[in-house]
Amino acid sequence: MRIVGIDPGVTGAIACIETRGPRVVGAFDMQVVDIDRSMAVVDEDWLINTITEWNVDAVAVERQGPIYDPKRGRLMGGSSVAKLGMVTGSIIAICRLAGRPMHYLTPGSWKTTLALAGKPKDRALDRARALFPEHDLFRHGRGDGPKTLAVARAEAALIAWALWLRVFAQRVAA
Repeated sequence: MRIVGIDPGVTGAIACIETRGPRVVGAFDMQVVDIDRSMAVVDEDWLINTITEWNVDAVAVERQGPIYDPKRGRLMGGSSVAKLGMVTGSIIAICRLAGRPMHYLTPGSWKTTLALAGKPKDRALDRARALFPEHDLFRHGRGDGPKTLAVARAEAALIAWALWLRVFAQRVAA
């Protein structure tokens, strides 16, 4: 079974896993098109082509809520929240148009499934490297920094894996 995991946001990522193995089919940084300083959407052609080429069975999107910004010591500002909402909304719309079953996982639910709740983001990177050792996209990044984008790709793969464990693996075992 092939499952796509999506860590939404301007510095988010998308990853596709094959549950047999398991192995990563591919992982990419999110391709975002800025409308203006406070608005952005996902490149719809890129996302729908990626999902179609991977021939996925299901899509898991991390459900976003209020996000605390530790650099500023407060919740994200209004324009950042609007931008995140636009990107997440465009991801959901594109995936639904692609006709793939959609699932939404909160950060708490998928991290609890993988024993990562309350752990630093580096732990997600370590877990992805251990689970998918053949995949080097968790080691390289671009743009906002190698670590930030490697973590986003790792989290996207782990979101897909958590969906497999929470929903589909139970059905196969039954």
